[in-house]
Amino acid sequence: MMSEIFLMKNEEDIRVHELDYLDIMDTGPELEFDELTQLMAEIAEVPTCLISLLDNRRQWFKSTVGLDVEETPIEWSFCQYTIRQDDIFEIEDSLLSSLVRYSPLVTGPPHIRFYAGAPLITSRGVSIGSICLIDYKPNKLNALKRKALLALSHQVVKLIESRVMSRNYKKEFAYSLEQKQKLDKLNSVKDKLISIITHDFRSPLTQLKSYVSLLNADMLDEKERKQVISSLDDHLSHTLALLDNLLYWSRMQMEGFKVYPRKVMIREMLEEVYHLFHIQVLEKGIHYEVHVAQDLIAYADADMLRIILRNLLSNAIKFTRPGGSILLQARQTEGQIELVIKDDGVGVSSDVLNQLMQEGVSITTPGTQLEKGTGIGLSLSREFAKANNGSLDIESEAGKGTRVRLVLKHQQG
Repeated sequence: MMSEIFLMKNEEDIRVHELDYLDIMDTGPELEFDELTQLMAEIAEVPTCLISLLDNRRQWFKSTVGLDVEETPIEWSFCQYTIRQDDIFEIEDSLLSSLVRYSPLVTGPPHIRFYAGAPLITSRGVSIGSICLIDYKPNKLNALKRKALLALSHQVVKLIESRVMSRNYKKEFAYSLEQKQKLDKLNSVKDKLISIITHDFRSPLTQLKSYVSLLNADMLDEKERKQVISSLDDHLSHTLALLDNLLYWSRMQMEGFKVYPRKVMIREMLEEVYHLFHIQVLEKGIHYEVHVAQDLIAYADADMLRIILRNLLSNAIKFTRPGGSILLQARQTEGQIELVIKDDGVGVSSDVLNQLMQEGVSITTPGTQLEKGTGIGLSLSREFAKANNGSLDIESEAGKGTRVRLVLKHQQG
């Protein structure tokens, strides 16, 4: 007796697992199933036909004709006996059956007298329920009706399993589409990298090579040598800044990025960043002013903030005419730090500004002395500002200069 109970419990677990895999329980009405139950009721000439599925506690009806009920306890069901059969299970008169005569479905509404069910056996050999016929008077199926009931049980199983195939196909299609999008994105990043390396790095690297050649030729006096070394240092710093932009941008495109915020002294970082560009500022004769308190603190990822400031200052210098001016101001307001970089350079038109402010758009134009950029600096800065719960806004007018406003948090929280 104990081994029989264990066997039944094991079969129940297998059935529940199969139903979970098929994902059919408690799904909504579907026309294909309803058409089969309607057809079978008409062929068998009975008032009720059901598609019944059994888990470990109830029988639930996927489709019903002639019976307005969604489920019943498994102990009341006739189908609990059908799922143990390989063929049709039939009760001609329930009042004469020792198995079901005391079922509440017999002794009370709907007062079932006749039952015939064909098991629903999946392609993996698991019986999950039945398609069954019910009458409220004694009845008996002839050979043709039995054949039809068995055939339709196979069709019900195919319908149920086709839903899984469709679901898996959709998942595979979605996965394939996702992989294609990832591949397209990687190809786009690759093309962008090749374009930047080919065009924007070639010029500064060529210039660096020229400087090194001049030094190696040993044809310069001490003053000229110092000037070349200074220019070499400047170009090298600029090229490294471009490379940092490129590496951060490519990593962000392919892997995303993590933010590690901490307290950052704004004035100190601005001085560090300015050191990279001071030669360009001097060469262009730019009037450079900084009105930022020494103790002003922002709460942000230091590496990201350094790149933001480097890009913003680089752009300001790039588009400021020789003899022009750049002003940096910062203030603390309501838990935020507002940093403004303002220049009186060439500015940009409203059309170009609109393009610059669009998500994912990277464009570049030559500076006042034909300086080049990667075209990703501003886009990268905007992404980094957003990642640090800040914002980056630009106001510009062609011929009148540009005002960039960077807002960051002042403290954690």
